[in-house]
Amino acid sequence: MEAKSLLVECVEDCGNAPKKLLIKEISIDYWGDRGQKFLDQLADEAVRVVVGGPRHVGIEAIRAQMANDRAGQPTELRIHHIITHGNTAAANATVIMQDGSRMEYCDIYRFSGFGKKAKIKEITSYRIYIQ
Repeated sequence: MEAKSLLVECVEDCGNAPKKLLIKEISIDYWGDRGQKFLDQLADEAVRVVVGGPRHVGIEAIRAQMANDRAGQPTELRIHHIITHGNTAAANATVIMQDGSRMEYCDIYRFSGFGKKAKIKEITSYRIYIQ
């Protein structure tokens, strides 16, 4: 699967978990496309905490962080695991940048509810940068 110039690898699952599919789609969008699908899934006052780094509150602050993340020009996304339960989800992945550096990350998502229309209200991001 490819999103523009981003090569994407993702482990397949049984295919009947809508939140897993959503997390996969917004991860691809975050790293490879415009990021609008990811941003559309955020609650207005969503909070993103990068462990060991700043706290971003609101869609515009999270949009700025996304632009900063993508500055290294991601070329490859390898999604290792997506786990969902109730109103939470987690994605563990590797992003390879154009210069060959990589980032290993795990994002934990908390949704505003359990239904299909629930928005992401909190993201906790764990990141390791490898040169």
